[in-house]
Amino acid sequence: DGLKEDGCFVFNGDEPLLEQRAKDLNVEQYRFGLKADNDVSASDIQGTDTSTMFKTNLDEETTVTIPVLGDYNVTNALAAIAVGHKYHIDLKKEAEALVDFDLTKNRTEWLTGKKGERILSDVYNSNPTAARAVLDSFANVN
Repeated sequence: DGLKEDGCFVFNGDEPLLEQRAKDLNVEQYRFGLKADNDVSASDIQGTDTSTMFKTNLDEETTVTIPVLGDYNVTNALAAIAVGHKYHIDLKKEAEALVDFDLTKNRTEWLTGKKGERILSDVYNSNPTAARAVLDSFANVN
């Protein structure tokens, strides 16, 4: 309700509830998400245990690397890229900013256990859906 008449609703187009809400709004809309039908989408998603690389439909030549793993973090990066693109920020500059952003403690933070085991701590404001997203993110790790 706080969006001005001349504002732009930038939203995750992969979320059905937001898609439904957007239908009721009479403002400019800009969608981001993993699905190809969004205004800003990702492809060629590949990950390691410490980073995720992907391309966007905005520039297939530029690889964006984020210092975290998981498709859910790609979606977060796409939100930033979508807003930047809306305001004419070059994707290469956005990619440079995303490559080494700082996370808050307990956000996809690798810890070392007493016996040398690696533990992924992603408990900041966690919930069952977020925990599932972290587990799913291991599917893209090479």
